[in-house]
Amino acid sequence: MPAGMPDANALGRACAHLAGTASLELLPGATDQIPELARLLPAGTRIFVPHLPGRPLGNGVPTLAALRAAGFEPVAHVAARRIASRSEFGSFMEAASTAGVREILALGGDLDPPAGPFKEAADLLAADMILGTGIGAVHFGAYPDAHPRITVAALAASMQRKFDLAARLGIAAGIVTQFSFEPENVAALARRMPAGSQVRLGIAGPCAVTTLMRYARLCGVGDSLRAAANLGTGALQLAGNADPTASLEALVAALGTSVASADGHGLHVYTFGGARRAAAWLSAMSRPRAAP
Repeated sequence: MPAGMPDANALGRACAHLAGTASLELLPGATDQIPELARLLPAGTRIFVPHLPGRPLGNGVPTLAALRAAGFEPVAHVAARRIASRSEFGSFMEAASTAGVREILALGGDLDPPAGPFKEAADLLAADMILGTGIGAVHFGAYPDAHPRITVAALAASMQRKFDLAARLGIAAGIVTQFSFEPENVAALARRMPAGSQVRLGIAGPCAVTTLMRYARLCGVGDSLRAAANLGTGALQLAGNADPTASLEALVAALGTSVASADGHGLHVYTFGGARRAAAWLSAMSRPRAAP
C-alpha cells in the first residue's frame, strides 16, 4: 500500500460512503438518460443541471422537472453574470419552483461584462427573489486551487458574504468544489469550511485524457495540472482519469477516512465523459470491497 494511504478496509468504506452520497451533472435536454440514471443511482440523488453559456436561464427547466418526476433531487445552476434582467431571474425561480426545484447552485459565471444586473452569486441572494420559492438550500462554487483572476482573500470575503446572506434568508448553505489534480488542496478547503456545512468534493468522472485536459483549461485548473505533472508518473496517472478510482482514493487519503465518512461530506462528479458513464462508476464504487 502506498505511503500515506489508510487501511484498505477503511479506505474502501470511506470511498463507498462518498460514492453512495455523490451528486453529478446532467446537461439540459438529456432527459433520455434519466431512466438509466434511475437504475444506477439511489432515489433522492442530487443531479445538477448546468446553466450553459449562450442559453437562457430557463433552458434547463424541463430537465429539472423530469429529474424530480423520476425521484431525483434536481439542483439548478444559476450563473449570475449570464442573467439578462431581474425579470428573467424571477421568471426562472417561479418556473423552477413549479418544477420541484428545492436547491440551487449559485455561481458568478464568466461573462465580462455581465449581461444584466447581477455581478456575483451573492447578488442573487441579496436581491431577495429566492424568498417564497421553496428553495431550502443553496450551494456555492469553491476553488481548491488559486483562481486565475480572484485573490484568495477576495474569495474568502465573498464566501463569507454568501453564507451570511443565506443565513439571513433562513436557507442552508454549502459548497461544491472545483475538481483538482491536487487532493490536498481539496482537503484543505473542506477543513476551512464552518462546522456543519455541506461540502461536496468535486472530482472529474471517467473520461478520455484529452477531454479531461480540455476541461482543466476551461475550468481554470491548469496550474493544478502543471503541478501534478511535476510530481511524476503517479500524479499523472491520477490525471489520466479513464477510471477515477485512484483520484477518489487519493482524496480520501488526504481528508482522512473519518472525515471522508462524515455526514457533512459528499462527492460531486463532473460528468465530462457523460452522465451514464459517471453513474455506472459511482454505482460500482458505492459497494465496499473487502481487502484481499
